Amino acid sequence: MVKQYVRWKPVWCKSRSGRHIYLGTPEIIDIRYRGTLLSQILAMPKMELITFDDAVRLLNAKQSECFSAGSFGDSPDQYGWYDLHFVSWISSLGYHIELTGDEFESYSVSDKVA
Repeated sequence: MVKQYVRWKPVWCKSRSGRHIYLGTPEIIDIRYRGTLLSQILAMPKMELITFDDAVRLLNAKQSECFSAGSFGDSPDQYGWYDLHFVSWISSLGYHIELTGDEFESYSVSDKVA
């Protein structure tokens, strides 16, 4: 049996100090979504377009606000909540994520060992 996996690419973002850094946030979100992030994004209702990278940057900015305020946890308006509810949060802002295929790599894994 062959299974398909998606590996999300990191996103460039500016750090608090103004330096450009890679964010591993897409992989973290996918883990929190238990590997269903791609299907959740494809099922989003159509609204105003936003790129995946820009959506991740919005998430990073919101989480930075929570971090600065010391608001940690998985309750609404806390740091961890935004990872768990990324897709619905972006939808609540009036956006749907447009994917070009450059955001991830797909690969097959067989359960048969040679």
